Order: sequence, then C-alpha cells, then structure tokens
Amino acid sequence: MCNNREELLANLARFSPFYDWDYRNFRADIPLLKQLARDTGGPVLEAGCGTGRVLMELATEAHCTGIDICPEMLELARHNLATVPPAHQPLLLQADMADFRLMHPDFGLAVCASNSLMHLIGPEQQQSALSCLHGHLRADGLLVLDLFNPPVEQIVADDGALIQVDSWHGPDGIETTKWMSRTVDWVRQVQTTDILLSQVRPNGQHLETTVTFKLRFLWPHELELMLDAAGFDIVHLWGGYHREPLDDKADTVLCVARVR
Repeated sequence: MCNNREELLANLARFSPFYDWDYRNFRADIPLLKQLARDTGGPVLEAGCGTGRVLMELATEAHCTGIDICPEMLELARHNLATVPPAHQPLLLQADMADFRLMHPDFGLAVCASNSLMHLIGPEQQQSALSCLHGHLRADGLLVLDLFNPPVEQIVADDGALIQVDSWHGPDGIETTKWMSRTVDWVRQVQTTDILLSQVRPNGQHLETTVTFKLRFLWPHELELMLDAAGFDIVHLWGGYHREPLDDKADTVLCVARVR
C-alpha cells in the first residue's frame, strides 16, 4: 500500500470497536448508492467496506463484494452481515485497494464511501487505487467516490484544538465521549485527525483509546486529472447526497465517473 500502511492498520484496528457507533446516525449516502446499484444492475464492489455499513444496504439490490485492508473491520462486517439472507450474502475479502486483483473483474458499480480513498496519503497510491478500480469494472461501469471537501475556514479556526464531537451510551452501560482535533499540511494536502475516545464503565473505571487518521484530500481539478489518467470520465460532480451543486460551502465532493 503506502508508507503509512502499518500505522493505518493499527489505527483501524483500535477504532474498529467504535466504528458502528460513530456512524450510527449516518445514512445520507444510502438512497443514492442504492439507486446507482439498481441502475447499473451490479455486481457491486465496495473498496474500503469497513464493518459493512454500505454492503448491508446494497446486498438486496445486487450481488456485492467488499474489500478492506483491516482484518478487525472485516470480522465485524461478517458479524453485521450475518442477518443478510444467504442468497444475498456479500463476499468479503482482505485486500489493499491500492493494489488488488479479483478473479472476476466485471463489476457494474464500484464504491469508495466515507472518505475511504483518502486513507491513501500519497497521490501515487490514490492513482494506483483508481487504476485498480478501473481494471475491475466492465466497459460501462460506474465509480462513486465520496470525499470530504476541506472546510478551510473551520480548520484554521480550530487550529488543532481538542473538541468534543459526540457521545453515546452502549447497551453494556459504557458511556463513551469522542474528542477530536485536526491539523492540515496544506502542501501535502493531508489532514491529520487525532481522536480521543474516553469511556466510563458502570463501575466507574475510566478507559481511553487514541486513534490518529491521516487523510489526503483532493481538489476537484486534481481529481478530474487523476480520473482521466485512470481511464474515467466524470459524469457527475456533486456537493452532497441529494445532488446539490459543488461549491465552496459543500461538505462533500461526490463524484460519479464512468469507464472510458
């Protein structure tokens, strides 16, 4: 993968028990992805499938395959997807999205949801991932990339401050509070997010888990050039999951590209 491979694996493993809680209220991307799965007729490949949040929703629309580099995430995905009927069970494989080869490269739709492409913090690794995805799509296949649009003013204002962003109570009675700080290397286009997960057990015991994720963002023009080099034409470039126009205020860069 890239030079942060071992660091990424370690942080994903530490974060995996919190992942489903962190995304518990997020479904904004699902209606659009389900529509694209229906429109293309599948099969669907999700690169960076995590714990199966998206696969769970798409499995009844088309045959699905999910790849992820993190074995702990895949183990949770297998548990989460156990309720999917056998005829619709997704295939789960451990693989690096920047360098993978599957036996049947004939997918109608490939998805990189939830900033997953951005975990590759070198442009050459991102380019390699796009080329790999292109090689696994059929002639009319579509690629969906869900990336964040850097909130420049907010990041500058925060200036690395530790901010509480979420909290929840689990069924085991554990109270979890999520704190986060962000800094950006604007030259390398890499945002470093430090996460502190502070937990209090029912017996009063305190636990802390720290996680650091580095995400390389892409400006829209760079994204267009990289997709072109990988053999894609951009079909849509939206600023949200309801097909909002992409502008400076958009939180999301949602790209739909077609194999050329």
